[in-house]
Amino acid sequence: MSQIVVLSEEIINKISAGEVVERPAAVVKELVENAIDAGATKIIVKIQEGGKKSIYVSDNGVGMSQEDAELALLRYTTSKIRTAKDLTNISTLGFRGEALASICAVSRLELVTRTEDQTTGTKIIAEGGIIKEKSEVASPIGTMIFVRDLFYNTPARKKFLKIAPTEFNHIFNVIRHYALRYSTIYFQLIHNDRDIISTPSKTLLGRITDIYGKDIAQEMISVDYSADDIKITGYISSPNLTRGDTSYQSIFVNSRYIKDSQLTKSIENSYGQLLEKRRHPIIILNLEINPREVDVNVHPTKREIRFSKEKLVFEALKTSISNALAEKDHIPSVEIREEPLLRTTIHPDALIEETVGHDTSKSEDIMKMTMSKSESPSITPPLRYFDSSAESVAPLRKDFTIDKLGDLVLLGQAHFTYLIFQDKEGLILVDQHAADERVQLEKLTKKYMNSIDTQDLLAPIKIELKSHESEMLKDNLDILNEYGLNIEHFGGTTFVIRSLPIGPVDVKEIKEMVEELLSSGDLENKETLKEAIIKLMACHSAIRAGEKLSVDTSLSLIKNLFQTENPYTCAHGRPTLIRISSKQLEKLFKRIA
Repeated sequence: MSQIVVLSEEIINKISAGEVVERPAAVVKELVENAIDAGATKIIVKIQEGGKKSIYVSDNGVGMSQEDAELALLRYTTSKIRTAKDLTNISTLGFRGEALASICAVSRLELVTRTEDQTTGTKIIAEGGIIKEKSEVASPIGTMIFVRDLFYNTPARKKFLKIAPTEFNHIFNVIRHYALRYSTIYFQLIHNDRDIISTPSKTLLGRITDIYGKDIAQEMISVDYSADDIKITGYISSPNLTRGDTSYQSIFVNSRYIKDSQLTKSIENSYGQLLEKRRHPIIILNLEINPREVDVNVHPTKREIRFSKEKLVFEALKTSISNALAEKDHIPSVEIREEPLLRTTIHPDALIEETVGHDTSKSEDIMKMTMSKSESPSITPPLRYFDSSAESVAPLRKDFTIDKLGDLVLLGQAHFTYLIFQDKEGLILVDQHAADERVQLEKLTKKYMNSIDTQDLLAPIKIELKSHESEMLKDNLDILNEYGLNIEHFGGTTFVIRSLPIGPVDVKEIKEMVEELLSSGDLENKETLKEAIIKLMACHSAIRAGEKLSVDTSLSLIKNLFQTENPYTCAHGRPTLIRISSKQLEKLFKRIA
């Protein structure tokens, strides 16, 4: 008996459905793309329980006749292409003829549609890929599709769905991306009968305001570039406005939303050193390219594409962004102040009172020269050297401990942000916020190794969130409470915080902390969530950039930093300190070749 068999149509359909319909967001994506291709100017998406229970998408596009509606539920039926040659010149979002058939194969589906020249609409009810009922009904022009019980007949796939808030977030991202690109189409997203997205604006900048808010819109930079049959338009954020991941990047090719790691890399390389490490700009860009130069028939979900002239595309993208950034001044303004030159020496373990062979009069003269005539020093720095052997001074490297730090000289504080030290190897610059963030992180990690203790607030803090943030927070109040954040829903998008983890957290920054947690924390993984909360607590409780430090605080900070397991980076991976060697200084001043 043959070991190879021809699969049944039912199994084939379910396999195909698995390629196209990965999760509820994939259903929404396919139906929204069909609506856009149908010329809709209004698209409404209603979902229940993150799309796991039901998905409803309606549009006012051209609609379908009864014959076309029935054909649309069959595999490989499409109105977008006719011949193989058409595959090389695709200008629509859909073309494969798989979406509706794949959705229908793994759900209970209801379709209602009508064209302009019809007096009544067509209603089709299907289940598991089989049409159960057809009838004529009254309906507006356009198409309405109601999908219930997704993956009801494929339990193995259904069990891999995430919790409703996670699935909702994927759907939110689909609508967000397309609402940003198609500013002439009105989009509305409703989740569990609550309005989440509504886009009245008809311009791209207006859409950015609708979805991201006015503050972000004001920081966006316009991009308009054309060269070599490639046109790039949209907006990019200034280097001062970044995010911890790339979820705020909407990249389109011929108005098709795509995910391409090479394009993302090319965009971020265009910013060069203007971007902080592990920070990502907000991007909304559309690349218009001759469809013949783009292969969109790479993946069933059409998220990946290929360019025939890849190098040319990347160069155009880099140039367009570089040109846009060059038109803006990204240098932070600094208020120039005359400050006393603080000069003292420290030993990490203790201050020693004896002065060894040091003429303090010269140092006092230096202090006077660096002060304005009307100023008097608020701190009289101790001017002392400490006896130590030359062997105790070592360059900063990963293998030394506090005992090997040796003698340092505190020269002062630049812009109330960077501490400047001198040792026998040159200069050491310390980012005071990054350094204290590392100190706080390790303290809090040890303190909350097993559980997080909470502290009740005398006056509860009221916070307002965006609609999608509110949705996610409401569904995760219990797990956040378990980790020390006792938050209650107050109504609408308002929440009240009644207790916090015990620690030096600035209550004024709680809203920012909650927003960061919702955007970057994995709420389904308890250990990751706990780590994210501790990182945020460390960041928000650390000494701030722009904060004036006393000599004692500065010395205590560097001592505490070198008592941590990793004194070289903060919680986010940024360096806590850098070295400028004496040799580098001599080269800069042309003292040596």
